[in-house]
Amino acid sequence: MTVMDNTRPRTWEFTDVDTGQTRTITCTPWCNISHASDIAHPCLPSEISCISYDRANTAALPVACGHDAEDVYVMSALIEVDHFDPDPARRAPHAIVEIVQDHFTGALDPDGLQALIGLFEQRVAALRIRHAELVTARAEHQPQKEAQA
Repeated sequence: MTVMDNTRPRTWEFTDVDTGQTRTITCTPWCNISHASDIAHPCLPSEISCISYDRANTAALPVACGHDAEDVYVMSALIEVDHFDPDPARRAPHAIVEIVQDHFTGALDPDGLQALIGLFEQRVAALRIRHAELVTARAEHQPQKEAQA
């Protein structure tokens, strides 16, 4: 087993599961994942990604599936490079947004990420309208509820 260097950018080796050959890779300077499983076990080169993930700026919301609510991560983003991907766009840094825990967008270039941010802004504006409608509905409902009592 190869041990990672503690220097940045990190250079390390993995075993290509298809060929059995040892391959060397150098992480991007911003990669903050350990690659421990990539190093410890043979893997496909296409499974090797450098990722910058910022858990500190990730939010969780209680989401109910059935009757019980559990905290689920929402709207987090990571920056990724897929070093061995046949698509050149994926070999360049790109963003992937986790809309809801374990549900991600495809690879987004800067324009694609900006378009997604615009869509989220539109959705937030629509939620603000629904909020105002809810406040009105609750205000109208309260007098009806008091009249029935």
